[in-house]
Amino acid sequence: QSVLITVLNDFFEPLGGAVVSFPSIGPDSFMSNDSGQISLDPFYYGYYQVKVQREGYETLLKYININSPNLNLRITMMPVYMDNFESGMTQWSRTGTWNTTSTDHYTGANSLTDRPNQNYQSNTNSYCKYNTPINLLNQTNANIQFYAKYNLALDGDYVALQLSTDNANWFTVDHYTGISDWSLKSFSLNNYLDQTVYIRFQIVTNDYNESSGIFIDDFAIFLNGDSVENDDLITPAPSLLIAAYPNPFHSRIKLDVTSVSKSVSRLSVDIYNIKGQYVASVYNSSLPKGKLELEWNAKDHLGNTVGNGIYFVRSVADSKVFTTQKILLMK
Repeated sequence: QSVLITVLNDFFEPLGGAVVSFPSIGPDSFMSNDSGQISLDPFYYGYYQVKVQREGYETLLKYININSPNLNLRITMMPVYMDNFESGMTQWSRTGTWNTTSTDHYTGANSLTDRPNQNYQSNTNSYCKYNTPINLLNQTNANIQFYAKYNLALDGDYVALQLSTDNANWFTVDHYTGISDWSLKSFSLNNYLDQTVYIRFQIVTNDYNESSGIFIDDFAIFLNGDSVENDDLITPAPSLLIAAYPNPFHSRIKLDVTSVSKSVSRLSVDIYNIKGQYVASVYNSSLPKGKLELEWNAKDHLGNTVGNGIYFVRSVADSKVFTTQKILLMK
């Protein structure tokens, strides 16, 4: 027996450079070629835990019954929740000295840190909590990603990634100590599917050494990576349709939104750049009957005109991503 794995992006296009592994059976990993494909021969059919990773995309981690010669796996570069810390602390609640800083950052001009422009203090115990509860009801895959750089004394100082299902009792799912340059951190939320989870970072230090602490950037939560376990590339029937025109566009692009599903009640339409970073919000309100006519003026959320290049229009209806469309700005 053999299996041909094809890794796909948001647009069901082949995605090269993705790493596929099977954590339940061993450490071996396989990278997709320029056609997005990985050929495994021999391969024994069965029920496997499958993991798919690529920088800038979600980490897909799910159990799949592989029982046919073709397996198509789709991963997205469009997070449902994200913060690149370019707009301050509006999405966070905190104790202590947590805040944004321009001292160090992975992308953009700012990142989150435990104490801007200074080393952390001794005997610190403070947290920074993401304000939005993450609703994992009816989701099939969920993971947190962020980039982190830290210098935390190995004598007991650490930063913890913590979760809660009731916003009161917190438990640590990962922690960081020692010295590390910028690196991608990823944690699966699949053990909490069909629940609501809350997320925070906590710093704990003792009364010995003090260091620069942690910097966090490009915080993102991805939902609903997909797998298609048959011989064909199947594109799901959309619940929302977006017509973007003219495309390519010069300075403004019209976005006509039509709902195919009567169950959709609330809609957000956002713009992301090719790195998957949030650029601007076009619409965030209830979805009226009939066609919704929108427009993006090629400016980011701060009012700055953006540069030429590829952007993505992402529509989220009732907290679920429905469509992602590629647009091209050419001035």
